[in-house]
Amino acid sequence: MAYQVLLGLLMFAIGTSSQDFRSIRFSKVNDKLYQCNDACCSPSTSITVSTSRYCEIACLANNTCRTATYTPSYNICQLFSDRLTTRGALSTVIGVQSMTVIDGRSTDSGNSAMYASGSSIRTGNGPSGLAVMDINSDNKADMVITNFVDNNLMVFCNDGAGNFPHSTIYSMGPYPNCVALGDLDGDGRPDIVVMNQAYTNISVLINVGQCTFVYQATYVTGSDSTSIVIVDINHDNKNDIIVANMNKDSVGVLLNKGNGILASQVTYQTGSQPKTVAVADVNGDHLLDIIVTNQNSANIGVFLNNGDDTFSSQVTYATGSSPIAVAAVDINANGQIDIIVTNSGSNSISTFFNNGNGLFPNQITYSTNSSPSALAVIDINNDNSSDIIVVYTNTNNVGIFLNSGNGTFLNEIIYPTGAIPFLVVAIDINGDKKPEILTLDRGSTDVRILRHC
Repeated sequence: MAYQVLLGLLMFAIGTSSQDFRSIRFSKVNDKLYQCNDACCSPSTSITVSTSRYCEIACLANNTCRTATYTPSYNICQLFSDRLTTRGALSTVIGVQSMTVIDGRSTDSGNSAMYASGSSIRTGNGPSGLAVMDINSDNKADMVITNFVDNNLMVFCNDGAGNFPHSTIYSMGPYPNCVALGDLDGDGRPDIVVMNQAYTNISVLINVGQCTFVYQATYVTGSDSTSIVIVDINHDNKNDIIVANMNKDSVGVLLNKGNGILASQVTYQTGSQPKTVAVADVNGDHLLDIIVTNQNSANIGVFLNNGDDTFSSQVTYATGSSPIAVAAVDINANGQIDIIVTNSGSNSISTFFNNGNGLFPNQITYSTNSSPSALAVIDINNDNSSDIIVVYTNTNNVGIFLNSGNGTFLNEIIYPTGAIPFLVVAIDINGDKKPEILTLDRGSTDVRILRHC
């Protein structure tokens, strides 16, 4: 007999009350050793017990236990936080009994790793910008990278399994330092916009299909633009462009006139050294507003959309020291857009809660690792709450702050990256409906992928 499957029900009294019981049901397999053989597996716990019954009791008493094995020759009981059906395998070992919880615990342990190290993708020298979107209509996320030193752009198309084996290289103007993707000519295919720092302009490359792009035009912006957003700000069904002009203390708006042709930039005064731009409707009028981090002013500026292709003067809110990145997302599930900021100088992130009319009087600050820079906000654990991912350039890692469900966040979980990471994107690249984390690493000249478990 190779193995025998048995079902067992175990009830265990907790504390002193006769009414306080827990129960779980096991599926038992004789002469089989459970082994967790996935990179996402949690470490097992080993204890000494005299019988398999005590191993079952130990699993019940441990809230994170989902699978257990008992080896009678050594009186060893191993407890695993992972289910046999998700990450495990069985190998034949006579005398060993494996058991997995089949009901009584509806969710997998929160101690299981959410991410595991995946592949890395080589960039050129001085990687400076990263954008990820499906550019060839195959429902797979593709990748575009700018290289500041090599003065070029690399386009990587997804092979369908979350791998990026080949790239096409396009020469750019001197010092391309950021990139964005969005449909500018109305054909349904994302085009590329690249900031050329030395020329203080942007280049537009039009998508002609099959992961191929052609140059269209350049447009003047301000000096040292560091952030680009492509979005329709005036409801004319044409995507416009917003840029942060860091050395001109302004944000620039370039309206789309049709067919991907842009009007001249209109600028709005910011604080000192605007670093990153986000766009969202913060006051519920169905018009997209602009939020910008003012790095040297230690604040954020909110520009409300007037509805006539113009924006009001900024309203500022104090942040920590040296705010870098900003995101605008509803984090407390009240239907209002909130604001999240990384404060590089004070080693913190700030969350600003929307009071319902586009004002942000309440700020909560969370301590972080050293010098947080970029961030991404997305639901990573499928609980319908947006979580925060922060990049740490100085310590070569990312931190994940899980949302507790009401817009407050748990202590961060750290994962390693490549050397000198400074940008992050969270998106599903392998079609499993779970977001991977991609970091652009300047020191190791690569994109490092953390695979979602």
